[in-house]
Amino acid sequence: MIDFGCVKQLSDTFVDTLPRLLNAFARNDADGVFAAYRQLGMEHKSAPPDFYAQVLRPFGEWVSRPLQKDAFDFGKHSDYTSQAREIIHNLAKTSGLNKVADEFVFFDRTVYGLCKIFERMGATVKIRQHWVNE
Repeated sequence: MIDFGCVKQLSDTFVDTLPRLLNAFARNDADGVFAAYRQLGMEHKSAPPDFYAQVLRPFGEWVSRPLQKDAFDFGKHSDYTSQAREIIHNLAKTSGLNKVADEFVFFDRTVYGLCKIFERMGATVKIRQHWVNE
C-alpha cells in the first residue's frame, strides 16, 4: 500500500480479514462485522444495543457504497468524502472502543486520500472486484 510517499506493509491477517469486514458491511451483517473487527484486534467494551445501528451501520453504508456496483463514479458522487465527516466523528467519539488496530489508521487515511483524489479527477474507478466475494 502506498501512502503519498510512505510505504507500509500490511499484515496477512489484515489483508485477509478486511474483505470479510467490507462484505459483512455490504450484507448488513452485524455479527460478521463484529467478528471481523475482533479478528483484526479491535477490542470494545460491551456495546449498547443500538451501537451497530447508530454508529457502525452508517459507517458501513458509507464505506461499502463504492462496492455496490462494478465501478464507482466519483464525478457523479463528488461529495463522497465530505459525507464521511459526521460519520467518522461519531466513530471517533465512541467510548466503548478499547483498542484500534494500527493498520486501520494507516489504511483508512490512505483510502480517504485516494478517494479525495478520485473526486477531484472525476474518475470512475473499478473497486468492487478487489473487495467483494460473490
